[in-house]
This record gives sequence, C-alpha cells and structure tokens, in this order.
Amino acid sequence: MTLLSYLHCNPSKSLPFQRFRYPLISAHKVFDGSSQRNATTYINHSISESLRRGSPSQALSIFAKNLQLGFSGRNIINEVTPCLALKACRGDPRLGCQVHGFSVTSGFTSFVCVSNAVMSMYSKAGRFDNALCIFESLVDPDVVSWNTILSGFDDSQVALSFVVRMRSTGVVFDAFTYSTALSFCVGSEGFGLGLQLHSIVVKTDWRVMLSLGTRL
Repeated sequence: MTLLSYLHCNPSKSLPFQRFRYPLISAHKVFDGSSQRNATTYINHSISESLRRGSPSQALSIFAKNLQLGFSGRNIINEVTPCLALKACRGDPRLGCQVHGFSVTSGFTSFVCVSNAVMSMYSKAGRFDNALCIFESLVDPDVVSWNTILSGFDDSQVALSFVVRMRSTGVVFDAFTYSTALSFCVGSEGFGLGLQLHSIVVKTDWRVMLSLGTRL
C-alpha cells in the first residue's frame, strides 16, 4: 500500500482534502510567482507546523499531496523535507519504508541528516538491524549518526563496545553521547569505562556537566 493510498484508506490518519487545499494552492502560487527557495521553505514550513501542532497525519498528507502534484524533485524540495516526513511517521514502518524508498530513489540519502532520520525511524519501529545496516554503509557518519545507533542498543556490553569503537574512531562526544554511554555503565563490567567518561566530562565545558545532570 502506498503512502497516498494508506492515507486515503484510513480517514483517521488523514484529513479531508478541503483541509489542505489552501496550503497546496498557496505552495503552487509561491512556486509560480517567486523563487524555488521560497517554495521549498513553504512546503517544509507547512509540514513542520503540522508536526508542531501534534498532527503527524496532516504532515504526511501535505508531504504526499505535494509529491502527487510533482513537488518531488530535488530542485523543489530539499533534504529537510524527507527528514520531516520521517519524523511524522512516528516509527510506523509501513509509512517509514515508503519515505525511505523515496529518499533513496531521489538521492536524498546522500545527505547524512536524511540517513540519520531513516535510522531513527527504523530504531523506533523496532527494526534496529535495519538502522545498523544503514549506519555501517555510511561513508562519513556524524556524531548524530553514532548517537542514533548507540541509543538503540538494549545490551549494555554491546553498547559499551560501541562506545569504545566511537572513541577509537575519533568521534567527538557531545552531551547526548556521554549521557547515553553512562546509562550503560552499570555493574562491574561498565564501572571502569564509566570512571574514564566521568573523568573526561569533569574536564569538559560546564554546560555539558549541567546537561548530564544525575547521570553522574
């Protein structure tokens, strides 16, 4: 079932067409009468606003309808658009897989932020193996990529081995990395690494210390 047909067949997941006629018509007007950048900004803003209001189904409807109307090329939307659509999937693999497929065929997975969003979607959907497979295929993962995988482990020993791999690779840890890593430092096995991380944090910016809070 495609994203459009899913929304059409599940009224509770969609909105009457009249509800999003206005933003779609406005997007046409913006694109016809102004720059490509303004059209892209408008589409992303419409999806983002729906998410902000707690309406992921409306966000996906706007995304799907704009694709149906031809706003699917990289000259019309940018890498932010599929990231927002993946966020709207809320871990639903039926929808997320379709947005992932679109991102692959349109070339958006070349952007690390899109790959990160895909990994996050799969992790939330309980398909961590898919997320890990995507991570291992990344040429130049950023700290968000590493953090996304780290937070998906449910085995402390495997997670701590991944932390060691991060350190040996030269990943610059952020507050989220330290917080997540320390949460796995339980028992005698993780005590030593926990002390090492704590020592590093003590020497780090005080803002990191504040963000970690009770983890220490």
